[in-house]
Amino acid sequence: MKGLTSLSLTVVVCLFIGAVSAFGQNAYRISGPYTHQNLTIFLIHGQDVNSNNNLITLQEAMEMKVFKVYETEDVNELIVENISPKYDVFIQSGDIVKGGKQDRVLAISIIVPRNSGKVSIEAFCVESDRWDGRGDENEKEFSSSEERIVSRKLKIAANGPGTASGSGTGSGSGSASGAAPPPPTRGSQTAVWN
Repeated sequence: MKGLTSLSLTVVVCLFIGAVSAFGQNAYRISGPYTHQNLTIFLIHGQDVNSNNNLITLQEAMEMKVFKVYETEDVNELIVENISPKYDVFIQSGDIVKGGKQDRVLAISIIVPRNSGKVSIEAFCVESDRWDGRGDENEKEFSSSEERIVSRKLKIAANGPGTASGSGTGSGSGSASGAAPPPPTRGSQTAVWN
């Protein structure tokens, strides 16, 4: 299996070199391979062609109050809006937003352009048994993003391949008072906290 993986990586690197050469991009250089246990990487060196100096993280944008995350009352969807005229905002899959009716983890990585308007984004719950505002928090918006899911096990649990009987368009009517929580739609979200 190890030999097959190494062969596959070598083929990919050769194809990349061929594609780069075919398009006249001789400014790239590949170094490596560098191997540790079952991981082999090749480094691709080239000029930095990204000129976007106005890219900030979700946490930075929320601290600057130039980015809003709105509750939709669907546990698997939120609305985001970049209100900054200057900055694009990078959301990384696994970013956690706190507030609303329940803290959520954002499911995809995306760059939200400046003055974006409202954009729907997939999300998953990260806490069980709460479906109303916490303390003085506004249950219509999320107030911070200082944490993220980082372990592979948690990401797999949140993005698991299984499907449930729910359609994913639930009203989000669950609460700590005993009412049924919204139906899960992807994988077993219960696995995140069990």
